[in-house]
Amino acid sequence: MMVDGWLMWGLLSAFIGAVVVGSAAGAGLNGRTATLSTLARKGRRLDADEIQALVRTGARVVRWHPDGCFQSWTNLPHGQLIANSNDSMTWGRGRWQLKGETLCVEIDWIHRESGLTAHEAGCYAFYVWRGKYYYGPSEEPAAARDSRFGEIQFSR
Repeated sequence: MMVDGWLMWGLLSAFIGAVVVGSAAGAGLNGRTATLSTLARKGRRLDADEIQALVRTGARVVRWHPDGCFQSWTNLPHGQLIANSNDSMTWGRGRWQLKGETLCVEIDWIHRESGLTAHEAGCYAFYVWRGKYYYGPSEEPAAARDSRFGEIQFSR
């Protein structure tokens, strides 16, 4: 069954189970999210060469979701990855691939205790704003303009 990418995003966030409560959660996300309209208006979308410099074999990727959870993985050789979530109850196995100005990931997320799985597949564009990188949809659908997207970091 094919699920709309934005619906899947919401389901995936709920599945991961990161619960954000109180003002401490808001403080933890301070500066880690931005709306797509802000990124498009005030930020700059990275081109293929800039993305290639960041996203390469051996790069460690950490991405924050607007709900407060974060996920991390290392880009392994041959386009493979093994991911973890900060809730320590979920991990995933998948693939990464650069396609022009986007990073495409496909991850089968697995809950450690229940064994339930959720499939994530999407291609993401990157923006730089205020010295930080943010991910967003590879296309800018009008419905996503006010949606929040999180920071993404790359390191060796």
